[in-house]
Amino acid sequence: MQNRSSAISPKNKHIQEPVFQAINRPPMHIRHRSMLWDGEKELHYHNRVEIGLCTGGSGIFYIRDEIYPCIPGDIVIVYPGEKHDARSPRENACYWRFIMVDIPGLYGTQQDCEALLALTSYTQHRGHICSRPERKRLLPLLLRMFELRDEAFDHPDTPAHLAHLFACFLYETAHFAAETAEGIPTTEVSPALQQVVYPAVSYMLNHYAEPLRMEELAARCYVSDCHLRRSFFTAFGLSPTAFLHKIRIRHACAALAGGQQSILSIAVQCGYPTISSFNRQFQKVMHTTPSEYRRQMGTGGHRKTTQPEPGNDSL
Repeated sequence: MQNRSSAISPKNKHIQEPVFQAINRPPMHIRHRSMLWDGEKELHYHNRVEIGLCTGGSGIFYIRDEIYPCIPGDIVIVYPGEKHDARSPRENACYWRFIMVDIPGLYGTQQDCEALLALTSYTQHRGHICSRPERKRLLPLLLRMFELRDEAFDHPDTPAHLAHLFACFLYETAHFAAETAEGIPTTEVSPALQQVVYPAVSYMLNHYAEPLRMEELAARCYVSDCHLRRSFFTAFGLSPTAFLHKIRIRHACAALAGGQQSILSIAVQCGYPTISSFNRQFQKVMHTTPSEYRRQMGTGGHRKTTQPEPGNDSL
């Protein structure tokens, strides 16, 4: 098979469709998981590309210091070394299928590996959640990868097929990124700031619906209240309180788009005791009302597309 690597020119965003050679090693594995977690979780990272398909429920994904609401049919891409975590409410646990891809283990030449790594570097700065038209191009490729990895991995041709499917998946992701004027904005947090703010971020993700005190968050980070506020603003452009509201409202967005709960029920579930306080914070973060957001997601929007059924993906 002729080896032709992907090439991306940042100036004109030209992308060539990839063709790669695979080696016969097990470079992929699949996990089925619920994002409902009874204990404390910490931000973590992998040395592989992680691709997930939401199959039920609703929740959020925290990736590279951005918060994404997720509902069934959404596809998430987490690149090597990116700290991330996921949460869903106890009332509507979010279920996922994940496939983990080891690029050096999947491709047979150094040139192929370098081309794929360059492609991931290009796409990772342009968003991590595929929930709009690009999903139509990516979903068939991802479902085929699941099928091959689940049912036919012992077949001698399967590694080559998986290598081609994954390369095409990244190509489609990069192609969509090149078509859009702007990707999903992400922030860069320095390692020094990560050590300060990430203990507080992890605690917020675990306890977003509870009343949180600044003194408690600062104590978990071993800094003063003033230092924590300053560090959060440097890292995210937000105060710790505003960042907590952002987590809560992203959870609310997923619940509004993915279910039939009442707005009052969603407000209480996300930590707001009154509908007025919920409406006020939702308007600040989303620049629209909860009712209008639900209407936009439910009439004529991409959320009306057919979603995969949870099936046997729940734990």
